[in-house]
Amino acid sequence: MTVLTLGGRFNSRDVIFIRENLMHLRSIDMRKCDIVASEELYYQEYKTTDNIVGRYMFHDMKELETFYTPETVIRIDNYAFQNCTKLNKVIFNDNLGSIYFDTFNGCTALHTLNLPAKVNFFGSGAF
Repeated sequence: MTVLTLGGRFNSRDVIFIRENLMHLRSIDMRKCDIVASEELYYQEYKTTDNIVGRYMFHDMKELETFYTPETVIRIDNYAFQNCTKLNKVIFNDNLGSIYFDTFNGCTALHTLNLPAKVNFFGSGAF
């Protein structure tokens, strides 16, 4: 499997499943997902939070080329896509307001982005 389209509620358990079983995905479409808070940790001390693509959520997914953000996401946290070296296309939703520090650090194939008008915060080294 190289393409994954998701819908419904998405939490730490889903992140763990992807990171343990689907690290070779080329495309993830989360437009119809709602990221929801979870008490379970998906990586180190990190757990999912409502409407946020969390820290390190998809980092080191070396084959990932395309990512579609959930329609409800308002923030992409630090290192969320760090070292996704083949990532070349990210489709942002219109509600996105913040892209935090080093979110796309090491994404060497990412050259062009269309950012929504609501984005009002870029962390240092976001791209």
